[in-house]
Amino acid sequence: MTTIQIFRHDARMDLDDDEKDNVDRAYDTPLSSAGLAHAELVAGRPGDIIVSSPLLRSVQTALPTLQGKPLVLDARFMEVYHPNVIPSIQDFKLRTEAELPPAFYIRTADGIPQEETRGLGGTADKRYRAAIQDYADKALRSNIKYVTIFTHGECLASFASMLRKEIYSTEYGCSITATYNGTWEFVSEKDVGIF
Repeated sequence: MTTIQIFRHDARMDLDDDEKDNVDRAYDTPLSSAGLAHAELVAGRPGDIIVSSPLLRSVQTALPTLQGKPLVLDARFMEVYHPNVIPSIQDFKLRTEAELPPAFYIRTADGIPQEETRGLGGTADKRYRAAIQDYADKALRSNIKYVTIFTHGECLASFASMLRKEIYSTEYGCSITATYNGTWEFVSEKDVGIF
């Protein structure tokens, strides 16, 4: 059996009135000072494999959990592409490892976001579900006991739906935990909560 725990990134800098002017990439905003402090304070259990969206806010939320382990950057866990944030897809550029905080990174194939439909049943939902299921199947086959994933709110909604749970909160720093042995079992204490 494998346990999968998925976290939403912590509080974003672009939504903090005191810090939003410091954001250099609107689509790849870092955590606010409060978000960084909260991520440090409540670092999650390190999984046998730790995966993150390559967007900075997810990476920064994952860092306190690493405890010397590598961080897999998987573009399938990136946020839905919003045309109103990135004027042109040609303007999109992922940060390099040199632009990220110091850690040991393993980058899966870089993804250039495509315009997607949002919400359950949309193309982003299908991408998230496929990526989660891929990690669960591979972990189960490889006898990996715990996978921790750091991503965005809509991915959490997709995971809740996979578990036949209604998501009523996508607060910053919330998580959902489930076990997988060929079928999913929800094991979080509540549908979604602070980790």
